[in-house]
Amino acid sequence: MLGDFREVILDYFMEYTDLLCQELIPAAGCTEPIALAYAAAEAAVLLPGKAKSALVRSSVNLIKNAKSVLVPGTNGRHGIPISVAMGLVIAKPECKLEILRASNETYIQEAVALVESDAIEVELIPGVVGFYVDLIVRDEEDNEAEIIVKNEHTNVVLKRLNDNVKFNKAPSQNDEIKVDLSFEKIMAYVKSVNLATVSEIIEKQIDLNMQIAEEGMENSWGSNMGKISEEINDQSIMSKCMAYASAGSDARMAGCNMPVVINSGSGNQGISVSVPVIVYAREKEYEHEKLLRALLLSNLLALYQKQSIGRLSAYCGAVTSSCAAVAGIAFLDGQSDQVIAETYVNGATQISGMVCDGAKASCAGKINLALYSAFLGYQQALSKNSYRPGHGIIGQDIDRTIASIGRIAKKGMHDTDLCIVDEMLNND
Repeated sequence: MLGDFREVILDYFMEYTDLLCQELIPAAGCTEPIALAYAAAEAAVLLPGKAKSALVRSSVNLIKNAKSVLVPGTNGRHGIPISVAMGLVIAKPECKLEILRASNETYIQEAVALVESDAIEVELIPGVVGFYVDLIVRDEEDNEAEIIVKNEHTNVVLKRLNDNVKFNKAPSQNDEIKVDLSFEKIMAYVKSVNLATVSEIIEKQIDLNMQIAEEGMENSWGSNMGKISEEINDQSIMSKCMAYASAGSDARMAGCNMPVVINSGSGNQGISVSVPVIVYAREKEYEHEKLLRALLLSNLLALYQKQSIGRLSAYCGAVTSSCAAVAGIAFLDGQSDQVIAETYVNGATQISGMVCDGAKASCAGKINLALYSAFLGYQQALSKNSYRPGHGIIGQDIDRTIASIGRIAKKGMHDTDLCIVDEMLNND
């Protein structure tokens, strides 16, 4: 019996470690434009000749996230056409989500020429939600390559050259990653896992995400939300956490080419789930092992919530990641599992409903607000003033609350997503 129990524990520990290894990967720039560049690079290497045109057919969610954000390595340009054009001319799919780090002036000139010749068309696929792009590219000899990426930013499910299907992933393999996550299991994993199995990816998250946060604080990027936040708030540790996370987002949204370790397919979520925890641990001079375990908690809690929401939705991911980060901070402070759970529930439920209107400068402000809400939720839990189950969308425990938020975000906010995109397109 005891042997069977240990085997179950080992199985889900390995599953959680595999999930972290798959999700916590580096990306340079906003992940939706990068994913488009990656898909274009996959198409470019299929073609015998040089790409001359492209048709981008995608979901409403992808168009929303890729429309306004500045694209790294393009000298301050933004939008879907330049993202695709850069991928076509760089043509290095092996670089995955760091493909735009290979940019140079020659590539930029070639990509701009493609965009300015109206060679790249963009179409919305009605009724398709989540992450989906169907990219059809032609070369100078009229060969046609098609690449379909679905659910995950680098999850290619179809490669076709003319009438020859080179690769076709079975439908059962196209689903998003689903792992049996629960708060109790996450806490057991965080407290007991051998750090040697996960320290490399967490250390990389610490190094890369703090580098871009420091860049955002030291130089002028985007809306400079980090510096503004620092100026109007006090010099508390909470304010510093909010400022550095916002600064990292601002640099990234403004086209900074520094890579970050993402969470749930998002660099902003990767920054906001980690930077506040790192800043807090350093200010309090906590042991490094404790920081690593706190980051395991914040990352897994964010992944848990996003698993029920989906990669892209009308629900702002800063809420999930920021509340998960402050739950990690409660862990750093040695709080009970109950206080950690209440911190997340308090923060997430009082700011749920913040909409995602794509990747751009205001993401930094949303991270700032979400972190404030999460810290408020932490103080509520500490002072025994947490919201009670049954109040609004709060379930009987953290797991049922996470499920409730997921249903609201994925199903209830579908029409909201369509309306947001309509407004974005009408505001050009």
